[in-house]
Amino acid sequence: PFASALALLVAAGCSSTAAPRSVRAGDWHFDGSTSSRGTRTDGGEFGDVDTISAQIAGGVFVARHLLLEGLLAADHFSFDGDGNVETKLTTASVGAGLRLYSFSEGRTRPYLGLRGGLSHLDVNDEFTGLDDSDTAPFGEARLGLESFLGDTVALDIGLYWQGIFARELRGIEDD
Repeated sequence: PFASALALLVAAGCSSTAAPRSVRAGDWHFDGSTSSRGTRTDGGEFGDVDTISAQIAGGVFVARHLLLEGLLAADHFSFDGDGNVETKLTTASVGAGLRLYSFSEGRTRPYLGLRGGLSHLDVNDEFTGLDDSDTAPFGEARLGLESFLGDTVALDIGLYWQGIFARELRGIEDD
């Protein structure tokens, strides 16, 4: 059902009469990766889970086909289990990247992207006794397609791979 609704939404957006104007150097772009999520699960005797995530990414076109973008992200996960055992995991990331578009005009615009930056991880796990944090560099490769639903709004569908390098917790590298 979700895939069918998504396909209909993209098709409806792509069938609009006029394509958005072509990109020019100096145009601002927010890539649709802005997200915010908050959940709370009451697990009864299995424990309670709280999750909150926020991310914003965007930038400016430095040329017709090249976007320079920045990224800010934060995630917090908390598990409160039976017997007052608590686990907290918090991450924060800041980075920058480039996105290369093969087309700077039309309703659909495929792109390739690279991002890099720093990712901070803070872990406090009462069950294992782990209370540590580390900041490490990350790299990300992206492949995507923006499909415009209107003049300024697009659906961004993509895949990405992210690697965090040389993270060290409890003195052990690459946990």
